[in-house]
Amino acid sequence: MVAFEIYVDGEKLCTAGVGGTGVLTAITTWVNRGNPNQGQTDLRVGGLAHTQPGEGRAQVDWVHRLLQLGSEVRIRVIETGRVDEPGTTKAIDAAEDLESEQRYYEKLKKKFEG
Repeated sequence: MVAFEIYVDGEKLCTAGVGGTGVLTAITTWVNRGNPNQGQTDLRVGGLAHTQPGEGRAQVDWVHRLLQLGSEVRIRVIETGRVDEPGTTKAIDAAEDLESEQRYYEKLKKKFEG
């Protein structure tokens, strides 16, 4: 499977992968909400994984950590048969997911159709 080896400042944090079908992300984000001295940078590694056949999907997360100025993030894309267990796994309830999509659809419909 394709996987990401994640390093911060030379320290290996994890090898993340979701198997043959899913979504794997490594995202570095900087946010400042108006105060120039309070910006925040973080790194998140996670994605969506298909669980056992017929069981649906799960949101998986390996890393969520703050970064400092000067932090060096390295992502190595590899092919491997073994990855680290995610730190958190949250099953996605198909019925709740559908209800959420319906609410979002109704909100957008109201916004654009009046």
